[in-house]
Amino acid sequence: MKIGCFTLPFRAFPLEQALEAIAASGFRHVGIWPTHAEKPLFEPKAGEDGKVAAVRRAIEAADLKPTVLFGQHQPLDEAQWEAFAIKLEQAAALGCSELLAWGPWPWKEFHVAWLPEPEWKRLVDAFFTYLPRVAKQAEAAGVTVAYKPHCGVTAAAMELKLLVERAGSPRIRASYDGGNVSFYEGLNPAEDIKLVAPLCHSLIVKDHKGGKGGREFPNVGLGEVDHKAMLAVLKAHGFAGPVSVEKLEGKTLEELAASAKHSCAVLERYAAELG
Repeated sequence: MKIGCFTLPFRAFPLEQALEAIAASGFRHVGIWPTHAEKPLFEPKAGEDGKVAAVRRAIEAADLKPTVLFGQHQPLDEAQWEAFAIKLEQAAALGCSELLAWGPWPWKEFHVAWLPEPEWKRLVDAFFTYLPRVAKQAEAAGVTVAYKPHCGVTAAAMELKLLVERAGSPRIRASYDGGNVSFYEGLNPAEDIKLVAPLCHSLIVKDHKGGKGGREFPNVGLGEVDHKAMLAVLKAHGFAGPVSVEKLEGKTLEELAASAKHSCAVLERYAAELG
């Protein structure tokens, strides 16, 4: 497995500072969040090749290896499709094996009111209309599109399993996020993951406590999400993909760096204990 950290927790700071903190924390792999210090590193449009190349050079200069580009939700119309296709090419140019994606949001007001049924049906139909095109483009780019739990058609293991099987492509896989499954669905991730483990390309590390809708996301190992158990399930299926920290406690660069160091040590210990 490739233990790393997203630059997402460090998004308030320039990319170079984020990469330096991640590397100093002991990580050797990194997932890229495409906006830092309130400016996009590059945008999903033509003419951004130079900016993408600059990001790759920064990653290499920090002695890190890129794994995942944090993407966008599945395209639901032609404008979104064009941006999504470009982002796949950008992931490949960065050296990332994965573009992270998710399905449409089913809530009008989170945990209070659903979208009207006709509107939700339109979004779901659009999602599956574009899925074959996503698979074909991912195959051409040589990048895996991995869908993370985020309610709706990518809510948890059952939905992810059905999606991957429906796509029927080796380049469409799941990215399991135990924190999201706990927060959004109120399920036990260590049990839920078993259904989709053979189809997982990556694992997102995000601890959580407080049950469904609870808004506490402590550092890994300090909440209720059993990442070691999830890693054991994945290991039994030959998993060797990215394991990426998405949330860290803290606001200052120093606080985030300390949380990153803690998280790296915990995950390295889990990996050693699992053999």
